[in-house]
Amino acid sequence: MPDTAVIQGRIIKRTENLYGFNAWQRKYGGNLTPIFRIKIMAALIVAISCLLVVVWYLVDPAILQAGALFQTGFILLNLIMVAAAGIAGYIGGKLVFKD
Repeated sequence: MPDTAVIQGRIIKRTENLYGFNAWQRKYGGNLTPIFRIKIMAALIVAISCLLVVVWYLVDPAILQAGALFQTGFILLNLIMVAAAGIAGYIGGKLVFKD
């Protein structure tokens, strides 16, 4: 049985992206400045890596057991996802709570 938290997170991420896109259109007029390009790229990296992690886990649930063949790659993919989410969140916080 797949980890339901991962799947729920994937669903919530879609809703979050749609809300963010609508807010960007309303508040900033949809201007694609460099900061928004970085934020959008980080969000895409999160979405794609999350999809890959879920599919990988569904195909090979034993990936996190000791001695799994591609365990390091799976963990690195998760770390990339977390780093991209951190970047997107930091930029989002800067946009919402301007100095």
